[in-house]
Amino acid sequence: MTEPLLVIDNLEVAYHRVAVALHGVSLKVMPQTIVALVGNNGAGKTTTLRAVSGFIGLDDARVTAGSIRFAGQDIANEPPHANTASLGLAPVVVEDLARRIASIRQELRITVLLVEQNVGVALGIADYGYVLENGRVALEGPAAELRGRREIQQSYLGQASGEERRSYRALKQEHPHG
Repeated sequence: MTEPLLVIDNLEVAYHRVAVALHGVSLKVMPQTIVALVGNNGAGKTTTLRAVSGFIGLDDARVTAGSIRFAGQDIANEPPHANTASLGLAPVVVEDLARRIASIRQELRITVLLVEQNVGVALGIADYGYVLENGRVALEGPAAELRGRREIQQSYLGQASGEERRSYRALKQEHPHG
């Protein structure tokens, strides 16, 4: 069986040693896949990406628990030059970039951790996805399966006819069995 290229296990990140931004986030990125990490503003996507890339130290943040392993090596709290995952892009290039990422992955057989607020775009090219809510993984699964879930459509894809968007957590409390 192939080993994951990136493993985040029970990750906690604190800013200024007191404000916990991530609460036990765990995810795996298998080789030659595109894994989407999605969620609303403030869900923990950027903090997760910064922890993987080593940029959290710039904001007086640290991995306080858990681990980050890339290609078998522990990279938690390593400086950016020791790591890799780029930061935000203008929304106008997101869809074009997503197509290019999918094409490059296919052609070069690379692995991608895609951190994106546009859930439709991210789950449209990803093989697998994780949904963050308030610094925790609220849902995970094959991207095609996540796209089809009612609560994902209502919370992130704007397909709730006549209903306002609500958080995934609120919808899950209303409909605990899917």
